[in-house]
Amino acid sequence: DKVMQIKNNYQLEWEILSKYGIVVDSGQGVFNGDVGIIKEIHETAKTVVVEYDDLRRVTYANIIYFYIKCFVYVIIDKIKINVKFENEAV
Repeated sequence: DKVMQIKNNYQLEWEILSKYGIVVDSGQGVFNGDVGIIKEIHETAKTVVVEYDDLRRVTYANIIYFYIKCFVYVIIDKIKINVKFENEAV
């Protein structure tokens, strides 16, 4: 599933992995509007791994799930807002 970060989080750690799974870069910070794909869900650990378009991988713990939204819902919300404003302008 596609997801979108909906709030800046400067403390979230990310890493970029080589095709062999070796960390080639790492840092901190995921920002509002960053789009990625859920790569792994660990139900027992209650974590989700998201890989963003620039290949940064972030592990979200249970406490910060609400910072990402399914991308489809964000697009639908934006379409509804645009349609509402277009209809009111007429």
